[in-house]
Amino acid sequence: MADIVQLEEKGNLLYPKTHTSAIDGLDETLVKKTGDEDIAGVKNFTSVPQINNVPIAVDKGTVYKEITLDSTVNANIKSGYIRLWRIGNMVIVGSYLTITGPVRWVNVAKIPEGFEPHSTGSFGISYGSTGGEQIPATLYMAGSNFRVLTTSTIPSAEYPFQGSGIYYTEKEFPS
Repeated sequence: MADIVQLEEKGNLLYPKTHTSAIDGLDETLVKKTGDEDIAGVKNFTSVPQINNVPIAVDKGTVYKEITLDSTVNANIKSGYIRLWRIGNMVIVGSYLTITGPVRWVNVAKIPEGFEPHSTGSFGISYGSTGGEQIPATLYMAGSNFRVLTTSTIPSAEYPFQGSGIYYTEKEFPS
């Protein structure tokens, strides 16, 4: 067993309890393995932090995709887009759509690789209309596509719709 050497600083003997203060550049307090503590400042982890042995959601960063809707799939779709942000295993969806009449169960875009949901049946966005009337419209998923469904009573005027939602995926993180 190694001997414990008593340290001295400015003529004062330091005891084991105060040895950390004898090391230049080491703060008086250290982060403890147990107990509650407040830790100030930005900490840059070089590996994925975990909570109860589960990696936290920001382990792979963020990926953004924007899909411009194909207005040729339905004569009543004038324009629109779907924006997807993948953060860890969560996907945030924002969508905008301008239509000129009813759209019934139309595939408007393919779900990009790496953004596929864990369950397509668990996702749907109720669109809000910024037009004069509140007309029901929904963006949902079926198979590997985003689909749009509106009421059959949309006037022929242009109606802008927008909405947002979130879903979970277990797919490999896209590059």
